[in-house]
Amino acid sequence: SCGNYQVPLFFYAPDNSLKGTDPYVAQQIDVLPTTLALLKYDKPFFSFGNNLLDSAGASTRFAINYVNICYQYFGNENMVQFDGAKAIGFYKYRSDTLLTYNFPPNAAANTDVTRAKAFIQQYNNRVIHNQTWVK
Repeated sequence: SCGNYQVPLFFYAPDNSLKGTDPYVAQQIDVLPTTLALLKYDKPFFSFGNNLLDSAGASTRFAINYVNICYQYFGNENMVQFDGAKAIGFYKYRSDTLLTYNFPPNAAANTDVTRAKAFIQQYNNRVIHNQTWVK
């Protein structure tokens, strides 16, 4: 179920500038760009993650994992499971945390599958060609 993948994430700033909560999706790969932003790091770097302090990109955040021979792509509202070729599950994971109601595929599911495929392709290509760094 989705609850298996919920982990609290905290950032601390001594000046208390990081008060509050963020309802959007985040994943472990977001820690690096967020930390570098907090440190005001201004040199080029490569990361698949997002700066969690950048509210402009919050609505398009995602998380992806691979479990039970299936990819799971979490948007801010929906989760799509797909087998690498087609969607096999579409869930409203925030309200259906046990993933009991599998919605029929729709435009939102297809968009999420396309985004997941693009991420996986980019990840695989960069790892295969040793391009996980900035030239």
